[in-house]
Amino acid sequence: MLAVNVRHSSVVVALEKTFDGRHPCHLCQNIAAAKEKEKKQPRMETLGKIVFFCEQSPVEFSPLVEMESLDAIRGVWSSVAAAPALPPPRIAAV
Repeated sequence: MLAVNVRHSSVVVALEKTFDGRHPCHLCQNIAAAKEKEKKQPRMETLGKIVFFCEQSPVEFSPLVEMESLDAIRGVWSSVAAAPALPPPRIAAV
């Protein structure tokens, strides 16, 4: 709106027109109409509080991996995590 008002008057007058509230643009008018419409709509009443419940028994945590299988995992991981066999490729100077 300020850009439109500056085309037809000075910057000071355009700023006053833009922000004084007496010269709303189409967008401002549409926003005001939507706010009025929103105020007129009835609000939904709350039905009460929601109660959440759980019928399951408490969860028990147990170790996922036995100590014997940890050694097998370490062996596999060490072969995967080993350093690369070849050095990284180098870019040749032109």
